[in-house]
Amino acid sequence: MNDYTNKYYIEIVQRLSNGQSLNYYSKDKVAINDLKYYLFRCGYKPFIIDNYPNLLENKEALLEALFYEMNLFDMYDLNWDSLSEGLEKQISNVTHDHLILFSNRNKLKKIESEIEVLTEVVNEVNSNNTFKYKIVIGE
Repeated sequence: MNDYTNKYYIEIVQRLSNGQSLNYYSKDKVAINDLKYYLFRCGYKPFIIDNYPNLLENKEALLEALFYEMNLFDMYDLNWDSLSEGLEKQISNVTHDHLILFSNRNKLKKIESEIEVLTEVVNEVNSNNTFKYKIVIGE
């Protein structure tokens, strides 16, 4: 098994363990797919959202990417309430934190306000559960 351990990955995991729901990392120092595997080995369930084939240019594209990349099949509509219900149902049956990964903050410029709403939804879902969602974005 590959060992992706380096000081940048270790630092990310330390920041994730401090309880914040939104974390950033240096995208120049960390390859997103390697980070995904490392985080999985550390006991997280990571989902790379901007691997989705369509550009994340608006709320609908973001919600659709979350739906497909996170397998949120309990999410029936592309709206924040439905996302909240899907996330709530998914996290209530697990034994580890889930990570919502974005490889590059610059790709999210058009949807900065939607990322803020996503963070609010995640915080609300987290308040009801032992295991948490965390958002990780490459800067």
